[in-house]
Amino acid sequence: MGAACCGEGRAPRQDLPVKGKKHVFNVVADGWFSSSYTAFDDNEGETKGAPWLYFNHDGDLNKQAGGIVVEPCANPGVTYVRLGVGPSIFKEVKDVQHSEHFFMGDYKTKIAWSMQRVVKIRMLPPPVEVKDGEPVPKAKAKGKGKAKGKAKAKAKAAAEAKAAEEAKAKEAATGGTGEAKDDEEEGDEEEPEGEHEEPDEEGAPKAKGKAKGKAKGKAKGKAKAKAKAAAEEDAAALSEKDSDSDSDEDENDTEPDEKGKAKAGEVGVVGQLTCKYEGVAEARTVDSKQQKKEAVAVATKVTMELVYKGLTLTVNHNLNKEDRAFPSSASFGQNYGIEGMFRVKYEQGSAFGKDNIHITVQPAADDPMVASSLAFVIAYWMHPKRMEEIAARKCKRILAERVPTLFSIGGLGTLGRLGR
Repeated sequence: MGAACCGEGRAPRQDLPVKGKKHVFNVVADGWFSSSYTAFDDNEGETKGAPWLYFNHDGDLNKQAGGIVVEPCANPGVTYVRLGVGPSIFKEVKDVQHSEHFFMGDYKTKIAWSMQRVVKIRMLPPPVEVKDGEPVPKAKAKGKGKAKGKAKAKAKAAAEAKAAEEAKAKEAATGGTGEAKDDEEEGDEEEPEGEHEEPDEEGAPKAKGKAKGKAKGKAKGKAKAKAKAAAEEDAAALSEKDSDSDSDEDENDTEPDEKGKAKAGEVGVVGQLTCKYEGVAEARTVDSKQQKKEAVAVATKVTMELVYKGLTLTVNHNLNKEDRAFPSSASFGQNYGIEGMFRVKYEQGSAFGKDNIHITVQPAADDPMVASSLAFVIAYWMHPKRMEEIAARKCKRILAERVPTLFSIGGLGTLGRLGR
């Protein structure tokens, strides 16, 4: 999808955004019904308007958990950052902040609620080496490293084999006999010690059982040396097999679970964004003529906190409505920011125009690709209006169970379509 989008219009930028520079992006949806977005270079200069980064989604994050991967438009399919967006966890709570909200009307038609959503930030193994913002293919360096590894393994195996041969020659020179070798190859039959004694070269009797035990010990030593050499050869073969494989590990194996915590085996996570919402919901008349009611939810308090590489950072915004007796939903057109990391502004388009998300990444940001994608997720997917839509559906179900006739005007069939 990224290739199709980034291939239209201007040629994409070939470099990557680097730390220490200010970067400005304008993020726009790839299509009217697309769930993927392209970040265009919005810095003043010759490259302004060129596609730069691609935020590829694996589904509609409004309704379910999913992920967003960050890819350069010049090299679609190569992933640097993955944001795992967890599910929206809803629960009914006892309202303390808005007790006056329940003094008017029927309290049975009102609910206080809270929601939480977590975003995991994962840095993926770099598919290419980046030097001064320019991607350098890593295939050659990787090939050289594997070649050295295979050569080293082969050299070690050869050394082990040579050592085994020297040990064998030494054994033959210091008294090893063909008879002992024959005993080694015959099998593991045991004979009582002292029986079938045979004279040695000087005419003295010699216990065959003792000779056999000595031969077995030497045989075990040889077998161990051979096994070690074979293991080294297997390791070299496995390394060669791995170098021919282009498959990558599935990054979807470590999505957040229902409680927003990462599953076991999570790798590469460098940060976590936790968004908490508190609000109220009630049944309101939406059609006075038919006296039709619907559940309406409003978020009155929003907290966004980022834990990134050991630092705890607060997302600044103006979404709280705790001091309002009759709060209303906030519009999508909002400003957000984390000091020293980014600023982002959501700009709503006209009736027939696309929305634009303007992101400014600060020079002090640790990783511009992490900062830009995180800013996008906050402005677009973490807006309280999306949580209000989910809360309204949940609250409608709860209220309908408490007051079965509450939403009956206009058709009882609507209750059957309500989801948890």
